[in-house]
Amino acid sequence: MKTTHYLLILLITIAAGWTTSAPDAWAQTPRPKISTSVDRPRDSVRAELQNGRVRLIAKKDLGWPGGRTHFVEGIEGRCVGLFVGNIGLDTDPFLCMLMEDGGVEIISHASLGVWSDFSYRHFTSSGRLPGLKHIVGFYEDTVVDGPVCSCGIFATDRDGHQHEVKSCSRPVGQISHQAGDRQHLLLIYPDWTMKYIVSQPRGNCLYEYFGRLRSIKRDSKNNTFDFRYDMLTRTAYPGELGAGASPKTSPCTESGSFRMVENEKEGEWGYDMTVLSGTIDFGTKQAASARYK
Repeated sequence: MKTTHYLLILLITIAAGWTTSAPDAWAQTPRPKISTSVDRPRDSVRAELQNGRVRLIAKKDLGWPGGRTHFVEGIEGRCVGLFVGNIGLDTDPFLCMLMEDGGVEIISHASLGVWSDFSYRHFTSSGRLPGLKHIVGFYEDTVVDGPVCSCGIFATDRDGHQHEVKSCSRPVGQISHQAGDRQHLLLIYPDWTMKYIVSQPRGNCLYEYFGRLRSIKRDSKNNTFDFRYDMLTRTAYPGELGAGASPKTSPCTESGSFRMVENEKEGEWGYDMTVLSGTIDFGTKQAASARYK
């Protein structure tokens, strides 16, 4: 009887130790945050809400058209909260915009011209990020992928579940393909936006598309990445319209998909692009791939 009594006390003690020594996951998770304005000292851009819109203010001259103030374009709904954090190995700030219905959109400071990686800046939101619903706030934390640690932003939903806010990391940047007398310039921004520009020699621009990307399939082991695109605008330039004409931007509903395979050829790394669907050929011909680098 005495042995049973001691055993019961031991089990109660162990259970109590487990309860007090291991805090729940929610207690270990940084508290989610949102704000009506964000302004980190080290950032070149601050942001604030203004009647459901997101106003950007450049803290130094970034060459923005019309001055140092601009609104984020293309947000789908009313924005109610802001958060800024870094994603990736480098210090790459992303502005997270929480929408009234709990959806999330982002814009990268790289798209705003803070870094020199892109020749063309823009102010258009990513659109709604898939998989993020009923979000109530954000926090910044470390992302561990094997031996590699990087910065990450996480969104917390109303049930306390955490979701990583993903950026477009591969491929990303500014790459081009030359086909005859046409140069095809492709800009893939880290906030899931893209620009495709077709020019003639000496920079005589013919036309450009601007749109959004979504990942269809990622095979990092084989460096193969499939994307769907949805274009938002098409701009025709004098090279297409005729000398003396003014550029003309029109809404565009072109959509399709393509595959990018990263590899090394002749000692130089680049991407073989293959069009999977859609009418935009990206400089490819007769189902052949185009070499972007």
